[in-house]
Amino acid sequence: MRFFNAPLIRSYAGSPGCRSWLAGLAGFLLLTGCAARHQSPVLLKERASYVVGFGEFVEWPAAVFNDPKAPFVIGIFGPVAMAEKFRSLAPDRRINGREVVIRSLQSDREIPQCQVLFVSGFQRKNLPGIVARLKHASVLTVSEDVNDFNESGVIINLFAVDGKTLFEINRDAADRAGLKISSKLLTLAQP
Repeated sequence: MRFFNAPLIRSYAGSPGCRSWLAGLAGFLLLTGCAARHQSPVLLKERASYVVGFGEFVEWPAAVFNDPKAPFVIGIFGPVAMAEKFRSLAPDRRINGREVVIRSLQSDREIPQCQVLFVSGFQRKNLPGIVARLKHASVLTVSEDVNDFNESGVIINLFAVDGKTLFEINRDAADRAGLKISSKLLTLAQP
């Protein structure tokens, strides 16, 4: 049984319209593939440092930690290599006396089990669903280069200006999550 007509496909594939469409598709796939695999190592390290450090400037409700020995969990929703970079920055780190554990998340079901959730730019399309899933959770959400940041529901947005990482804080989103952000961190945030 034949599902396609090979001579017809060959004739269409050779047409100028098809060639330019295929060239455009190939270019798009090449650019998005490169972007997904490669992020500036300096930028990645800088952003990972910020995310790991944010935990020291935020207060969570007592009910978040059911067990006094429970670890402080930072979830990474993005490429596995990104989680590895975060782990390299927090091998023996403690936040509020708790061991820091970095988890590479593969499913949004794991998200509410974190104190900090970093949603990489590679997962931006999933951001609205992730924020909706965390509507009643005390999770510090951090993402990067979010358009319409104040409407996104994300608490901290990382972005670059002249090669330097800066951040902005959505105080309303932090209040809704029941998180208290220190005045020191608020002072460093961009207006």
